[in-house]
Amino acid sequence: MKTLSLVRDNELISRVREQLIKKDTEQLFRIESTELEDKQTERHLAIMALKTEFDSLKQLYEIGILEHYAYLDFRNNLQRDRDKYLDQEINADQVQAQSSKAGIFARLEQALIKRLREHDWGIWLLASYQNLRLSQSLQHDIAGVLVCARVLNMLEQAYSYDNNLKQRVASRYRERLQRRKQRLEFIENEYPGFYSRFETNLFTRVALRAARNHNVSQYQQGEIGAKAYLYIERLIEDALAGLPGISEPVPDVTPSDLIGSVPLLKGLSDKVINKLVYISNQVTFLAGDIIIGSGEHGDALYVIAHGKVCVIKDGQAVTELGDGEFFGEMALLGDQVRTATVKAISPSTLLRLRRRDVLLLAKENPELREKLEKASQERRG
Repeated sequence: MKTLSLVRDNELISRVREQLIKKDTEQLFRIESTELEDKQTERHLAIMALKTEFDSLKQLYEIGILEHYAYLDFRNNLQRDRDKYLDQEINADQVQAQSSKAGIFARLEQALIKRLREHDWGIWLLASYQNLRLSQSLQHDIAGVLVCARVLNMLEQAYSYDNNLKQRVASRYRERLQRRKQRLEFIENEYPGFYSRFETNLFTRVALRAARNHNVSQYQQGEIGAKAYLYIERLIEDALAGLPGISEPVPDVTPSDLIGSVPLLKGLSDKVINKLVYISNQVTFLAGDIIIGSGEHGDALYVIAHGKVCVIKDGQAVTELGDGEFFGEMALLGDQVRTATVKAISPSTLLRLRRRDVLLLAKENPELREKLEKASQERRG
């Protein structure tokens, strides 16, 4: 402004023009100042929301909604978000976008799956691990729904903040809440038996832990004696010990029709099909898991018992496969290198047939041996 005064004093600009320029400039800075204050307020609201998430998460872990690994994974993701807010001058949308990148737990999980998925010695371990991951993903989403609900309630009661800014933060949590509910509904609809057992197990465990805490509180306050306390504690311990593991496997599918539908194996007698069923393994993959990787060695055929997968070649999705469809059949004829990547679109239960097991069975069954020899000759011819 001193420059304008100097220009006006030397009669290079009129007083009226000087006042108009000053007014426009001051208005510009007022707008920028307001925008800056809004960004800072929104950032502060987002950090408040994260603190609410941390507090809620700890409570859910303490009452048993989350097991230790699922709790650490969830907390690690929240810590990453908080660090980005505190260490960088970025807005909430940028944090949300960056949060989609895999954290350390997700990277470790995918590395372990890659290590196990095409090795015969690891398939039983992979099946158990994947069932555990499915259970933990359900815990994560149930906890996520409760955490989001708590954050939305906190924002609603933050009366001293601008409503538009609160709604910007709240909209992200509403979207997250909806996604988590949809994932839970998908599992409930697609695996109703498993989901029902999981839900009963989880909330029975939560109720028993709450009863234990109440029992401890009554004893500490002198409302019950040592004998009653020990008796109730023993009842709770027995009830907890009697609950099946939260990672109880997805119920077995009926695989004979699935294996019999594979063109390479179609037309075989029920006796041979049942033997193939016996030697098959069942494994579940979660959404986003890579089942087989292009260029990797493998010797197994996969039949989709339930779910949906995507076939990817040269980085492009070429087709989707669903219930009753299969992939990797050329591995039974001797091909050891995968020509495509197959990724699970939704939680998918697959039947896995190893080439070695099929060939051993073929030695005892001329019917199967002829099928494989014919397919191999057609392929070479």
